[in-house]
Amino acid sequence: QQQEMLNEKIAKQEQERSRLLRSWNNERLLSKASNAYEANAMTEAVTDSAFK
Repeated sequence: QQQEMLNEKIAKQEQERSRLLRSWNNERLLSKASNAYEANAMTEAVTDSAFK
């Protein structure tokens, strides 16, 4: 009985941990993507003004 409850607790913690890791990874991917987009936008703005 005790062992079962312990196992359940551990399983829940594992799930929570992997969920947090996934959301953290998603955050990182999103910020990388938006940084890349911003860098592109800046570069385009600079190149546009250079060629005019």
